[in-house]
This record gives sequence, C-alpha cells and structure tokens, in this order.
Amino acid sequence: MRFPPDAGLARMLESFGLTPEAMLGHGGEARVYALDEQRVLRVYRAGTDPEEVDRRTALLSELVGSRERVPFSIPQVLDTVPGAGRVATVERR
Repeated sequence: MRFPPDAGLARMLESFGLTPEAMLGHGGEARVYALDEQRVLRVYRAGTDPEEVDRRTALLSELVGSRERVPFSIPQVLDTVPGAGRVATVERR
C-alpha cells in the first residue's frame, strides 16, 4: 500500500533502516512497521502531541501491571523515539 510522500515519515523509517514495504498496518493514529520478529515501530501521524504519546504509554504500562485481566493483548512500549517532526514508539510485537 502506498501513501503520499511524507518527508518526516521517510526520515523516521530511514533512521531504523526500514522501507515502506515493512508496514504491517495503519489506523487513525499511526502506521506500524516490522522491526524484527520481536518488535514493531509505531509511527504516529504528523502533528501528534508527544505528551499524548507519553500518556498512552503510561496507561499501557499501568494496564500491563494491573491484576485485572482484559480480553485483548496490551501493547508493551519499549522506547519512545522523537525525531523528524514525528513521534514513534518501539513496542513488543
């Protein structure tokens, strides 16, 4: 699937040695790319507030540590990566 040219996205992918073909999927908030068998790179849309990503990361961390069981897999954020006018997170695959 091809998207319109996006210099910030292209620089972010390049910094991880990825090409657009590594994309696993996309949604309203981000595009997700395979880094390797254990990790993915979630690149948020241009203009996403880094503080919003920090809040999402904190919530996910809280849910992972919770004793409550949820009927879905909770993403585990390993790192937050700012750069190229974008915010990205590295997560367990």
